Amino acid sequence: MSENKEQTTAALNTLINLALQLASTQQQQVQNAANVLATALELGPAQEAGEAEEAEEPKIVTTD
Repeated sequence: MSENKEQTTAALNTLINLALQLASTQQQQVQNAANVLATALELGPAQEAGEAEEAEEPKIVTTD
């Protein structure tokens, strides 16, 4: 039974690694497409995925 469990664990690890590689490749493809589109629209390069924009300080608006 131990050998079967080791083989199952190895197979699952392989699948996880393949899924992570695929996700990374797809993320890069989406980033590349975003950069092409941003450049075409003259917006400059798109931000890295997951990179947060610097938040602006909140502005207090009052009406009199």
